[in-house]
Amino acid sequence: MVKEIRLIKDTYKIDRFSFEDDNFGINKRWTHEFCEKVCNLDIKFRFQAFINSFDEKMIDELQGAGLVGVSVGMESGSPVILNEMNKRIDLDKTENLFDSLRRRGIKSNATFIIGMPSEDNMTIEMTKNFLLKNGFTTNYQLFFCNSISRY
Repeated sequence: MVKEIRLIKDTYKIDRFSFEDDNFGINKRWTHEFCEKVCNLDIKFRFQAFINSFDEKMIDELQGAGLVGVSVGMESGSPVILNEMNKRIDLDKTENLFDSLRRRGIKSNATFIIGMPSEDNMTIEMTKNFLLKNGFTTNYQLFFCNSISRY
């Protein structure tokens, strides 16, 4: 991967990369090795992340290697809906990570799903409040789940 980054940078003078891989950062050893290998390439990058896969220490290391943005699949701001989706996302921890990213100048984007079977006005309001509380104004995407069976 690092060879390809070098080739693209040297050949096409491209120094910004976006890694579209939901698993980026899950393997901490691989992420550490990636950071060590790209830190001297003078590139900027963003990636998709599972919110539970990184912490303050990893953010430090990634930023030192060129991290400028993260896209996170939050799915919901409601613990009820997150539980229904079998997501083990701690909303308080998530808020702290988004705050840390903002303080460091790292852009964040989040995706949410509305329309799970137990979704109601209250759970939608919780997601809306999560968005507003965490500074998501234009840097989020909503997807709609059609939970009604057609069979």
